Amino acid sequence: MSKKTAIIIQLLGELAIPLLGYFLWNWSLFFILAYYLIDILFTNYFRNETFRKINKRVLKKDQPIDKKSVGFLFVDFFLELVFVHLFIYTLNPNKSITTEWVNFLLFEDFGIPQVIILLPLLYFILSIKMNQDVLVFIHKMKSPEELNKLRPKLKYSFISCAIWIIVIWLNYFFVVSEHMNLIFVFIILLVRCLTGKKCDFST
Repeated sequence: MSKKTAIIIQLLGELAIPLLGYFLWNWSLFFILAYYLIDILFTNYFRNETFRKINKRVLKKDQPIDKKSVGFLFVDFFLELVFVHLFIYTLNPNKSITTEWVNFLLFEDFGIPQVIILLPLLYFILSIKMNQDVLVFIHKMKSPEELNKLRPKLKYSFISCAIWIIVIWLNYFFVVSEHMNLIFVFIILLVRCLTGKKCDFST
């Protein structure tokens, strides 16, 4: 399988749930963004666990939590949380964010609240990816010194934040259609998929 084909398959896999949500389950723009935030939270957790597992397998001993990496990942999630809610507030200042979150978590598909299916599914998918990333990194390692390169990359965070600032600015000063905002949101999702969902180690 070529690298280009692998990237396309990865993108389709990452975007499958929000696309299905919008076209089949009548997800609103907020629902897509709520899923996006939950996905980032889970991804950041498993990214840090990936670092720990690699170190544990190579060094043959338990590893303490890297507080610096955890701090970076927390700031990453917090910034996305702030930008998403600023975006929603810009679109509709009277909208209750709490109500929207409750509606998202309790939204029923086949009579079952989607939170019961969605959260375990995300956990399962990302745990599998974590194990794959561990194996790939260890396989490519040439020396234990490469463990020093295990740290979160921040480039994708800066890119997504820059896009959010532009999108929020446009919505604040101009009337932007829902379809155009949806395109903006999927562009941000693509940025995350292309640069944030790889085994993002500084190798």
